[in-house]
Amino acid sequence: MYERFYGLRERPFNLTPDPEFLYLSRTHKEALNRILYGISQREGFTAILGDVGTGKTTLCWSLLGRLEGNVRTALILNPMLTEEELLRAILQDFDVRAGKSHPAPPGGFEQAAAYESGTGWTRSLSRKDLLDELARFLLECAENDVFCVVIIDEAQNLPIHTLEQLRMLSNLETAKKKLIQIIFVGQLEFGEKLKLAQLRALNQRISIRYRIEPLSRRETREYIYHRLRIASAPIDLTFSRAALRIIRRYSKGYPRLVNIICDRALLAGYSERSFLIKGRMVAKAARGLRGRAEFRRTRPLTAGALATAAGFLVVALLATLLLWIWRWMPPIDLQALRAPSPTQAMTRGEPPGRPAEADKPSVVEERPSGSIQDGAKQPARPPIQFEPSETLKERVQPAAPPLPEASSREVAVTPGREPLARPSGSRISEGPLVVQVHSLTTQQQLDWAIAQLRQEGYEPFYRVEDSWFVVYVGPYTDARLAEETQKDLVRRFSPTAFVRPPPQ
Repeated sequence: MYERFYGLRERPFNLTPDPEFLYLSRTHKEALNRILYGISQREGFTAILGDVGTGKTTLCWSLLGRLEGNVRTALILNPMLTEEELLRAILQDFDVRAGKSHPAPPGGFEQAAAYESGTGWTRSLSRKDLLDELARFLLECAENDVFCVVIIDEAQNLPIHTLEQLRMLSNLETAKKKLIQIIFVGQLEFGEKLKLAQLRALNQRISIRYRIEPLSRRETREYIYHRLRIASAPIDLTFSRAALRIIRRYSKGYPRLVNIICDRALLAGYSERSFLIKGRMVAKAARGLRGRAEFRRTRPLTAGALATAAGFLVVALLATLLLWIWRWMPPIDLQALRAPSPTQAMTRGEPPGRPAEADKPSVVEERPSGSIQDGAKQPARPPIQFEPSETLKERVQPAAPPLPEASSREVAVTPGREPLARPSGSRISEGPLVVQVHSLTTQQQLDWAIAQLRQEGYEPFYRVEDSWFVVYVGPYTDARLAEETQKDLVRRFSPTAFVRPPPQ
């Protein structure tokens, strides 16, 4: 219908196994080379396997035209035969004439000629007689240096007893060479059938095996334009990239499905008078073939794609979890885990887990202070000097006198820091107090802890004690305020934070 419109010599995507249109993909070319090698080396059995619609029959027809003149072939396209019928079909395809032991029946000359040239003379022969005639013919061919090849298409349909009969044919040989070669061409099920215990003898004799694969994306494109070129298509008859993509996606590279889709797509292009076959034309053709209202534009996810996607998702979740832990979890305070209780530490006037080092000078880094409530910056204060002999009990005074009524909501201000509001009845010490928060081992941990405390409105400082970075918050002149700050730090940062006198 569309041939005249496009100027085609014939339909380029016919389903007939025309060897002229054979496109040799990588696997088709390899299969053909292996068959020709087996014939040249007089191998006994060859098995070529492939899924439905991969072009096996077309390869068989192409093989017939590539063999040399000293090779005689018998092509069996319908193997669903009994043992006797298969032998008769082989003799007929080899064009074996009736021998002297099987004279023609009485009748005219024309009847005798038809009898000798046809298979009528084989109808009355037994299986043994058929084998004898085949052996006689093969010996005559061997004397004339002619090799005989039997090609059996759709080999998966061969019954087991017929396969065993074919194995017996391989025994027709001389001491030097084989008299016949049998080539099995079938679907993948034939390979599974050969694994049966009844066929293990035949399976061992198959010396050449190969599997034809579907076309790749590049090969599908080349296959389409190869058939258009053989059909004398004009140069402006093309398929768009989207069309080629959809053809490969739907056909999975099987030549038979490619032919069907392309034929329907050309018909759709003819109806629109277009020499450019577009993706929607191919999708429309595919919908008609699949018999459903919609054609999926997205490639179906395979098991491998699903596994890959699941792996990426798991990795992303783990990375997010580790990032969250690194961002919000404080570093482990190993010194605090080994330190004594806060009460014992305050009684001794030394940091938990550390003996007092009166003879070793320490460096205290002072930080600009700010409000706990609103984080307001305050001017830097000079370092505070403390007497080593002072303890917490010596610094705590009796309750301070009541504040004036007009300023009853004011709070005591620590030098360099605006503390939290002090509840009524709090006691103000004579000397300042600090809250020990962390004891860290690395500079990275120290920077992280200082940054976190400053972000929350505290003004931390630290000192180095025997290769430990000890982080403090304070000082406070109000013991109640120091205790409230310690409770807040225990809840939010370090469960081992405690109140103590300032470090020496």
